[in-house]
Amino acid sequence: MNDSYYDGIASGYDQLHGEEQQKKFLLIKERFLSHIDVEDIGRALDVGCGTAPYAAMIGFPVEGIDPSAGLLRRCPYRKKRVGNAEALPYPDHAFDLVFSLTAIQNFADIEKGLREMRRVGKEMFILSYLKRSEKAERIKQSIGQLFTVEERLEEDKDIILLCR
Repeated sequence: MNDSYYDGIASGYDQLHGEEQQKKFLLIKERFLSHIDVEDIGRALDVGCGTAPYAAMIGFPVEGIDPSAGLLRRCPYRKKRVGNAEALPYPDHAFDLVFSLTAIQNFADIEKGLREMRRVGKEMFILSYLKRSEKAERIKQSIGQLFTVEERLEEDKDIILLCR
C-alpha cells in the first residue's frame, strides 16, 4: 500500500485499526516492557507510526516517522516527521528502543528498512508484521539475519518479536 492510500483513509484510520493497534501495544507492554525500567528509555522511535492510537499507553518519550502526512497530522507524538524506513534521517545508535507495529510488510524495501532500524537503534527492538502477508517469510528471514530474537508472540493477525 502506498502513502496516498493511507492519506486517503487518515480521517477514519483509528476507527478502522485503532482498537486493534491499542490491543497489540497493551500486549507488548505487558509481555516485553513490564520487565524493563522505562526510565532507561531516553529516546524511542516508532517507525511507521501512523496515528499511533496507542500513544497514551507508552509512558516514555517517542518520536514517530511515517510516509503518510495525513496519518501524521493525527499522530499525538510531539516529535514526528514524514519519512520512510529505508532512509531514516537519524544518526547511528540514536534510540534506546526502536519499534514498528504492523508496518514492515508495507516497506518498499524490507531489508533496507530493517537495516536502517538496526542502524539507528542501540539494542532493543520490537517488531511486528502481518503473519498472513505474502512477504511474511521474507520478513522473518531478514529479521533473523539482522537481529537476535529474544521473544516471539503470535496474536490474531501479527507476529510480534522482541529483538536485540
